[in-house]
Amino acid sequence: MINILLSILCSSLIAIVFKFSEGRESNRYMVTSINYLSGMMASIIMMGSLNIFHINWFSMFMQEFNQVLISGQLFSKEGTGALAIILGIITGILYFLSFILYQKSVGKNGVSVSATFMKLGVLIPTILSVILLGETIELLPILGIILSIIAIIVINLNNKEEQKVKDTMKVDLILLFILAGGGDFVTKLFQNFGMVQYKNLYLFYTFLTGFTISLIMLIIKNRKVKLIDMCFGVMVGIPNVLMPSFLIKGLEEVRAVIAFPMVSAGTILITNFCGVIFFKEKLGKKEITAIVLTIIAIILMS
Repeated sequence: MINILLSILCSSLIAIVFKFSEGRESNRYMVTSINYLSGMMASIIMMGSLNIFHINWFSMFMQEFNQVLISGQLFSKEGTGALAIILGIITGILYFLSFILYQKSVGKNGVSVSATFMKLGVLIPTILSVILLGETIELLPILGIILSIIAIIVINLNNKEEQKVKDTMKVDLILLFILAGGGDFVTKLFQNFGMVQYKNLYLFYTFLTGFTISLIMLIIKNRKVKLIDMCFGVMVGIPNVLMPSFLIKGLEEVRAVIAFPMVSAGTILITNFCGVIFFKEKLGKKEITAIVLTIIAIILMS
């Protein structure tokens, strides 16, 4: 459970740093680029002497693929190396696209509506873990999941935006929901079929992919770069590389159907607490209700 809690803490820290950076009108692509670069370098350090690439990994991966799907067993070291590269690239693309889409959606649909759909992405790994991976779930965790979803909706919507949700069920919001949840589910797939000692290789390719795309976008946009943007990027990058690492370890202790809702609900709880303490945000009845629901949900899912 400690790894899930650390994952929640890292996720919350990322949101808090982004709030600081947005207040200073920072260059988002520079923040993202430095974030991914920091994560990539941290992954290399944590990998130690582990090889980054070997062509033989892919031949072993192809040989083992059908057997792993049928039996549900882990790939070998060589097969896991290829799995880490493939899933890492997919995750990097999904996470970057969800971030870009989130920025566009905030301007178009509002931050509350966009955040709600992004957080609701937790349903994807939760449901797919039951359907595709055969995980079981009891009544109390189901109730906890329901309460966490209710808390996410309540805490992100105000009266005006409740009607707005009904009027703006557009493709971009649906894609945001799918991309955010899809990235989490790919992480679950690596944890389910790959050897845990290769998790840092998986993270390396996730960050490498995100950095490559982000750098291309930074060059295309050609915006002014400031030192503070780089600092924010590092501050985001450190917890960003630790968060999925803790999550992968946590998935060995807690099933995905419980872990993902806990991380999502717990992040909301901490970020709202920090909003009140550090950013002097005021909590209304809905925010207080959502926090109470979140606490109950976490207890039920634990």
